Amino acid sequence: MKPSVLILGGGLSGIAAAAALAAEGCSVQIVERHRYLGGRASGFQDGEDWIDNCQHVVLGCCHSILDLFERLKIRNLISFHSSIPFLANGKTTILSPSIFPAPFHFLPGFLAAPLFSVREKWSILSLFARLSVGHENAEILEKMSMSEWLKKEKQPFSVIERFWKIILISSLNETLENMSAKYGVMVLKEAFLQSADSAAVGIPNVPLVSLYREAEKTLFGDLGVKSVRGTIKQIVFSESKPSVFLEEGTKLEADDLISSLPFYNLLPILPLPLQEDPFFKRFRRLETTPIVGIHFWFDRKITDKRFGAFPGSPIHWFFAKPDENDSQGAYYIQLVISASYEFSKTSNSELIDMGIRELQKYLPDSEKANLVKSRLVREMRATFSIKPETDNLRPSHKTEIPHFYLAGDWTDTGWPATMEGAVQSGYRCAELILEQKGFQKKILK
Repeated sequence: MKPSVLILGGGLSGIAAAAALAAEGCSVQIVERHRYLGGRASGFQDGEDWIDNCQHVVLGCCHSILDLFERLKIRNLISFHSSIPFLANGKTTILSPSIFPAPFHFLPGFLAAPLFSVREKWSILSLFARLSVGHENAEILEKMSMSEWLKKEKQPFSVIERFWKIILISSLNETLENMSAKYGVMVLKEAFLQSADSAAVGIPNVPLVSLYREAEKTLFGDLGVKSVRGTIKQIVFSESKPSVFLEEGTKLEADDLISSLPFYNLLPILPLPLQEDPFFKRFRRLETTPIVGIHFWFDRKITDKRFGAFPGSPIHWFFAKPDENDSQGAYYIQLVISASYEFSKTSNSELIDMGIRELQKYLPDSEKANLVKSRLVREMRATFSIKPETDNLRPSHKTEIPHFYLAGDWTDTGWPATMEGAVQSGYRCAELILEQKGFQKKILK
């Protein structure tokens, strides 16, 4: 018989595990305290508008999350953009793949880029060339920061500031000084060297809450996953089945239990002896990184671009709505500051003022527009910090407790703190549960 499975948390890792297990005939329940699925990759309602916690994008190299979106029948709500705009000094540099085969597909784009000098282009292309043919020692890279590695590779300061920072900080939500070179290098290889489609940027056409509402139709409807709304108070392990108690007193049981909660939410609900067990105690040494989203509504359209990068700015990317108007007839645009440590003590009004200044600098048409309203969102624990020598703190998906599994981007996925890693962790938990029952099923491709 296929097992019954209880999944704690309705983020991407929990959704992935639920979809995979339910498709194999398992009885699955998801416990989620919020009204909407998606976890940190979701949003909230602000008056008549639905706001994303922060803009989330999918790259073409993220095959597992694209597989999940296909399973949930929401792949059609993501639009992919192969051209990446960089705006600076009144000029727009468009990096697009060419007809050249990988790993040379971006070569013409870099050679024609007005953003970089001849020397800077040579530095970037030389580094990519070396990565395409060289084998990097992962153990050495895991012990050094990306900043140290780029300096070792003799990358000019100007290139680091106007290119590598934009790509890497936004991808891993960590500063170059704090970022493990192992995962920085991995992102560069996966996104830029694998294929012409690997770096394509997939942006949802709808608010994230709407995206997951559509996903729920397949998950809770077609696949038959059960939804339980409530706040988890305690996990109890017995010789028979693991149990979960909700704050309102409800007790839930299943053959197997998957926690897809963040590590800082999981530890307090474990039995006290387990909180001090070395396997779980090390979670306390994991750290988190913040992100800031600045949301603006203007009285007119200020750009034709769907998204773009601001090289040399404290703002890393902007994202605009695909159409001109929202429900209130205002033009919406979001600015994103990844790894926003330096702004932790900056007031909301100061950040909003800075956002306006940067918009006027990089998108001059915004000077002609009137601001209708603004909203600032701080995600203080947006992702876990992928610092050097963090891998030894990331747990395996199968714990030392029978029938208890861990999912989440912070587990040992081999990926940094990304939605792709989260989905892979959920799929892997599903595989392990099926394997223990004698069903050899390869879900993670």
